[in-house]
Amino acid sequence: MLSKIARGYRSWFNLSSVHLIFKKDHPKPIQHYTDRGLIIHPSQKTFTPPPTISLTFTPPESSFVPPPPPFHKVVVEKPPVVPRVAVALRKKIPSSMKKIVPLLHILKRIHVADAEYKLIALSYKKAADYLLRLLNAAVHNATTHKNLSVDRLFIKTIEVGRNTPGRFVKFHAKGLAARGESARVQVRITLEEKSPEDIYKIMMKGKFPAMLAAKLRNDFFHGGCDLSDLQAETSTMTAKGRQQQHLMLKRKVIQIDKENRKKGIIIAREDIEEAVLEEGAKQYAEDYWRAKKEQTEMLYTHRQEVFKNNEGIK
Repeated sequence: MLSKIARGYRSWFNLSSVHLIFKKDHPKPIQHYTDRGLIIHPSQKTFTPPPTISLTFTPPESSFVPPPPPFHKVVVEKPPVVPRVAVALRKKIPSSMKKIVPLLHILKRIHVADAEYKLIALSYKKAADYLLRLLNAAVHNATTHKNLSVDRLFIKTIEVGRNTPGRFVKFHAKGLAARGESARVQVRITLEEKSPEDIYKIMMKGKFPAMLAAKLRNDFFHGGCDLSDLQAETSTMTAKGRQQQHLMLKRKVIQIDKENRKKGIIIAREDIEEAVLEEGAKQYAEDYWRAKKEQTEMLYTHRQEVFKNNEGIK
């Protein structure tokens, strides 16, 4: 039969009969019915009726205190905080993305004084000169039009993209010429003025800008200072002082963590550090604005004296 099928013949062939075997259902267990109509299985020897449930209401005791009403939070709408930023844009910088992007990575989220120093150190690169001009333009916009403080200016974002390429003529041998294209890019720099609280956190973490510290040392050297003022600013003026400041912060956090664990309180060290910084930043901001106000009043008094002297000369 299989040979006929292999040859391609069409024919009917008989199959042996198949007997289907069905399993019979097992008999159900015997159930006994009592006079109450309850079913008791043979495996259950005794039957315990359910306990009676009392539906009587018991009044509350005299010392019962009703729960307080739910507390509804009051949402106070505050005006949004407008970031104090300044922007500068320069187009058609004769450079390619491959050459200018490594320079921009160096300038990410640093102080403008540090950025200027790094660009001057890289002045042998052609794109560094254009970036330095762009940075100076951004600082000028911040101080002149936005009235921002130079000492608290940091680079927030740097955006770079391709621009319209420059076209020129390439001359070849035998009087032939072709059109050439030179890569050009455009860069946008956004500067942000940090708050005194943010400056304090940067100082405590040992990341105070190095060029700002050099400027502070120069002011102390030429302007004269007391020993107490010099000791107070040592943690920011030198690299060793900044490292020591960060180490003292870590030790303080560890000490607070140990005291909390003795009391059975476990708090993440990151949260402890944030709380310590917030507490110190508030006091630092108050001292900063107080000193700023005194300096402004002193300058105003000095200008009034100069004005009176000039009036007397006339």
